[in-house]
Amino acid sequence: MNRNLQCLETPADEDRVTQHFCDALGESAVDVRPASLDAAATATFATEARIRGILRPRSREEVQRCVRIARAEAVPLYPISGGKNWGLGSRVPTTDGAYLLDLGGMARILDYDAELAHVTIEPGVSFGQLATFLRERGERHLLSTTGSTPASSVIGNTVERGDGIGPLGDRAAHVCALEVVLGTGEVIETGFARFSGASAARAYRWGVGPSLDSLFQQSNLGIVTRMTVWLTPRPAALLAFRFAVGDASQLGSAMEAIRQLRLEGTLRSLVAVWNDFRVLSTRVNIPWGDASPRAILREELAALVGGEVAPWYGMGAVYAGSPALAEAARLRIAEVLGPHTADLIFEEQRRGASTIVHTANDGRSLAAFGSGDAAFALLGGQPQEASLASAYFRKEVLPPAGDRDLDRDRCGVMWSCPVVPLRATDIERAAAICETSMTDHGFEPMLALLAQHDRTAYLVPIIIYDRDVPGDDTRARTCHDACLAALIDAGYLPYRLGVQSMGALPQPNDDSVALFGRLKHAFDPDEILAPGRYDPRRARGDDAIGGGEPASTSNPNILDGTVLGAPELAGEDCLFYAFRPALHPELADQVEAAHREVLAEYCVEGLTIRTPLRTQQATWMVVARTQPGAPPCGAVRLELPTPQTPTPLETIVADHFPHQLRDLCAALHGSAEIAGLWVARDHRRRGLSRALMLAGIHLAKRLQLAQLYGIAAGHVIPTFVQTGACIERRFSGEGPLPYPSTRYQSHLLRWDLSPCRRDAAVRTSPRLVPFSRY
Repeated sequence: MNRNLQCLETPADEDRVTQHFCDALGESAVDVRPASLDAAATATFATEARIRGILRPRSREEVQRCVRIARAEAVPLYPISGGKNWGLGSRVPTTDGAYLLDLGGMARILDYDAELAHVTIEPGVSFGQLATFLRERGERHLLSTTGSTPASSVIGNTVERGDGIGPLGDRAAHVCALEVVLGTGEVIETGFARFSGASAARAYRWGVGPSLDSLFQQSNLGIVTRMTVWLTPRPAALLAFRFAVGDASQLGSAMEAIRQLRLEGTLRSLVAVWNDFRVLSTRVNIPWGDASPRAILREELAALVGGEVAPWYGMGAVYAGSPALAEAARLRIAEVLGPHTADLIFEEQRRGASTIVHTANDGRSLAAFGSGDAAFALLGGQPQEASLASAYFRKEVLPPAGDRDLDRDRCGVMWSCPVVPLRATDIERAAAICETSMTDHGFEPMLALLAQHDRTAYLVPIIIYDRDVPGDDTRARTCHDACLAALIDAGYLPYRLGVQSMGALPQPNDDSVALFGRLKHAFDPDEILAPGRYDPRRARGDDAIGGGEPASTSNPNILDGTVLGAPELAGEDCLFYAFRPALHPELADQVEAAHREVLAEYCVEGLTIRTPLRTQQATWMVVARTQPGAPPCGAVRLELPTPQTPTPLETIVADHFPHQLRDLCAALHGSAEIAGLWVARDHRRRGLSRALMLAGIHLAKRLQLAQLYGIAAGHVIPTFVQTGACIERRFSGEGPLPYPSTRYQSHLLRWDLSPCRRDAAVRTSPRLVPFSRY
């Protein structure tokens, strides 16, 4: 783990680090203005992660300089491209105190091959920019585009595995030749691109040997600074179809018909299906004078548009090489999908023609779906902003197209993204979970089903609200967490995570967590790149210690001297021993002396070490050793409260918030405080701090404790968040504790040690909030 997790950092340190970035990039490329930092730390839901500065490199070489400085100074970097990750965190980091590495200024289109249909771009290239580029070059090709803002980044969306519209809509599967800056400052290129003169470097994805491309999608292992994206030749005939499902009970059979059409090859591009709330939210907003905290009912929503409303609407397209192929596809779609719809409309446009030919019935039930013009442009590779209107469903004013910024306008938007098998029973069950959960929490159940693949669909429940309504941020987060938890428990895991859900996944049942730790160490040994982002070590219910054995469930008792685990750290094995200091006075004195030396080294005053440690009968400690009998290289302790020996936390709360002491004492019943973390000088930057914390948590579980409490300064909280900590505000008023001083204030943290950390209290209590929201 990086060094700033081992030592205290002063404002002067922060100024010095910022100056290093200014020297590397130029002062104009480093932004530390409060207004800029506040804007960058704003998303479409409540977040309060502090951003130290915004870095705007203009080349891969400048990205490397930033990484090397961050590594030398042990500060986290959080890379973004367009920063339009609305509903999933926007620009906000997963870690407090990170520098935002904004790659938006790297916006060159480096190469376009019109014969092999591919384009090579930098991270700042947007969908709108690339669509204009292709249009100016004769519109021979189209890009699989997104339904979000044209200002969003192509690379940013791709590495997040965002979905698109068009034959290559699974965008992450149709890219190659990535250029990546690692956390060491090294640069790699994937596939054949790493060989000079390789003629197929941008036309063949795999290269030869192990493929690395996917390691840099939904990960924090490197920074993608260049990518080749494959394009679709503009079809001879673009056949669009839109349909309505007249009865909610037919949704499952309609989705199975889509599965059949995809598996047989008739459809090779996305089919999107939206429910009534999602469709109509793009066309109307609530009558502002009648706004209320409750959700709008279906009959009220239908009255706003006036006319017939179907429960579900869908759209897809065929990109045909000839009009004859388009006609054959039309007949087959009508044969397979038609019986499951109330209306099915076909619209065809041939290459070079300006007119759209309609082949349809009267389409009365599709009236609420609106005109197909914008949809046809989107299918043809032109980004559209029509769907963004839904984010303003509960806002008083809808800004004009081209001036919609969901962060700036305080639109409340939060997504979860489960994957559901394309099977009627699964589709209906998952949709029902979302609808029930969202309705129960007072939100309109806006749902989308995206059949991007042959056998599965993405289900996207979208929570829409107004961030200016007091309490709705908390209410929306509670709804999001409850809905996602219910989906995961039902077996529908998400294909994509936001900063609000990075710790939501269940614990894997294999050795992948340990493998990821080794990969992270190889690619980013100081863990400076987006700590906590898509990190499987943040899985809920984590019961392992960096690769050690999980706690015994058959015999939770633990004996003095037990070895807790042997996680691999920077190429060396550390053993973690659990000791009772009262039974090992000499070791207790050694640990206590080393802890005092660490505090003195950083000139920390005011921290309490109860003396002597050897006398504390209600204390356990975890000691790290490189081998049996070796001197300790780090330690942490568990303080169990007793009437005779209050914990340090009780003393601090008594000093600063005496009126909260009674509640704290009650909460500590059956719990403990984790404290006294230290690591020897020659073992820093090896991940030992985090491993010791996990070892302490493991020990607490073996002791059958219900929860742990602790205190930590803001700059070290990311380490504790990775171990499952949440900020607990019940016993510290509305802010941090002025401890050890008013300059270095601390937060009170809580770890839930239940078998599934995501219990009801964690999900619903407004006073216990995951750190990613701060």
